[in-house]
Amino acid sequence: MIKHMTNKSCEELLYIMDVFPKTVDSYIVERCVQLPSDYSTVDCPTVQQNFSRYLKYLPRDFPLQLPQETLCDPTCREVFQNGLDDGMKKTLVNKCFTKTNAPLTRETLAGMKSMITNLPLKSLKEISKEDLEANFDVIKQGIQSGESTKTTGKNMAVREIVKKLTQESGNLSMISDCNSCIQSLSVRDLKKTLKSNDTAGMLTSLGLDKHNVQFTDSQAKFLAKKVIAENITSLSADKFREMKSIVKGLVSQDMQKIAQENKNNSDGLEIATVFCEQTTWPSKTLHSIHGMIVDGLKYRNSSHPMKALTGVDVAGFGCECLINFS
Repeated sequence: MIKHMTNKSCEELLYIMDVFPKTVDSYIVERCVQLPSDYSTVDCPTVQQNFSRYLKYLPRDFPLQLPQETLCDPTCREVFQNGLDDGMKKTLVNKCFTKTNAPLTRETLAGMKSMITNLPLKSLKEISKEDLEANFDVIKQGIQSGESTKTTGKNMAVREIVKKLTQESGNLSMISDCNSCIQSLSVRDLKKTLKSNDTAGMLTSLGLDKHNVQFTDSQAKFLAKKVIAENITSLSADKFREMKSIVKGLVSQDMQKIAQENKNNSDGLEIATVFCEQTTWPSKTLHSIHGMIVDGLKYRNSSHPMKALTGVDVAGFGCECLINFS
């Protein structure tokens, strides 16, 4: 059917496209969307009306053939931002901003929106912290879409922005609702940024009082050592809960210390429940948590034969922590 398209079938297929696989959509656009015979006459309204929906399916050189004033028209910025792939966005930024040597004012950055992350590192380093802060909401939207962290170059751009926003203040709370922003930082970056030495101040600096930040494995291990340090066997379940995903940085040896300390009291079971609120534990660490659960249940039921887990237990522990139970 698709191979023998009429004007009417083209109209119908273009109307419902995006329900097909991308290769089919690309074929429909190739057969049904007429490219300009003279690109020099294509202005922004023409792009918006005739091509905006199909940009990601058009030939890759389509935007490059547009007149400079059309490609760089602020009115069309959102069309290109939503429709072009990351490589073409970088080309657009290069042609419209980098090569023009125009100053990257706060207003210019606002117009670039999330394409700020397509700027070369040299340009990013020249932007003031204040101008980045003023535009961070739109930058963050692009970062959170996932496109800004798909390549090494984009990761470096995000990292440069985040470092500039946080290192001077020593506070990550303003970016704590953006996991990709946090995860762009290396452990070395975190060491330079976090200045508070007390646990409460550290958790606030990380924004954990506001959001359940998800750290990378290496970040979590570093933070677990820094925050928990020598107090590991004296912390209550409530204290561990305040640390949220930082507890994922604890290794099986840490769990064994906690289990040994709380083997003969009810705290071990509560602490294990807190750990079970996090997911995707390494299997070795998960076995240590399992041991804490078993010891805790034995202590709780020490005056009676070992009973089955209650519904409350099951709800608290979740599937991952219960997978080792027969």
